[in-house]
Amino acid sequence: MFSETPPIEPIAPAYHLRILSDEQLEKFKSSAFQILEKTGFHCPSERALKIYAEHGAQVDSKKQIVKLSSDVILDALAHAPRHYTMGGRSEAFDLDLSKPVTYEATDGTGTKTIDYVTRELRSSVKDDVAKSARVSDYLPSISFYWPMVSAQDHP
Repeated sequence: MFSETPPIEPIAPAYHLRILSDEQLEKFKSSAFQILEKTGFHCPSERALKIYAEHGAQVDSKKQIVKLSSDVILDALAHAPRHYTMGGRSEAFDLDLSKPVTYEATDGTGTKTIDYVTRELRSSVKDDVAKSARVSDYLPSISFYWPMVSAQDHP
């Protein structure tokens, strides 16, 4: 029952949609920096808290709160790669995220499905996960698979 998976066909947008102005983007960025520096965020991982502290974050280990200054954030971004490749199961299916294209994926992870044969709504099972993966694998416009349903018959 094996079939050849077709090559991925990403969608190349015909135009660039710009929703926010430069001024709005700057306001958004400034607000995000303010929230991360003044309020922070909850981080329930001792290991992560230690790493944040080692890299200049203000860490309250007891409350598990991390606060990041804009300098710490900008320094981290300066050291992060600008582009990367999302690895596929083989090199032919790697997604080069530096290209100006849109990669489409499935999504959902629902707990119910419509039966392929009876057309009745029922709880999804492991076989539904496999079938939806096979259908997605065959569609060239689907670049990567995210389970559309969950296997309610397997914990």
